[in-house]
Amino acid sequence: MVNKKDFHTYPEAQAAIQVLGIKGEPDYQKRYKQDPKLPASPAKFYAKIGWTDWYAFLGNKRPNYYATYAEAQAAAQALGIKSDRQFRIFRIALAIISATLGPQCLGCSLGLGISGVECGFFSAQEDVPARPADVGIYLVGGGG
Repeated sequence: MVNKKDFHTYPEAQAAIQVLGIKGEPDYQKRYKQDPKLPASPAKFYAKIGWTDWYAFLGNKRPNYYATYAEAQAAAQALGIKSDRQFRIFRIALAIISATLGPQCLGCSLGLGISGVECGFFSAQEDVPARPADVGIYLVGGGG
């Protein structure tokens, strides 16, 4: 049985993460064992004593995506995304293309809610692709 005394308090865990330089959940999962007082599943361990989400736990700034569900829905519809499966395919394709063009290039260019970031890839607003197909992403599989 897990003894809570064997682990950091929530604020102590946040400080330990900063010292280790852990920046994201995947990094945490790879490196939490470097400090034996960090739990494997902090969301469960700190659920009743401070946990809100990974952004707060890691001390990261929350991305500025969409203010409302309606705005997110309109953006997805404008991109031609009609199902959860298409959205997942689009996210994977975006990640691959972003790795090539730059981390925020397609996010800002396709209007995915990351505003105010200049990527430097497109020279003018007219050059910005309007839909996934415009950058070679073809969505398939209409059923969720």
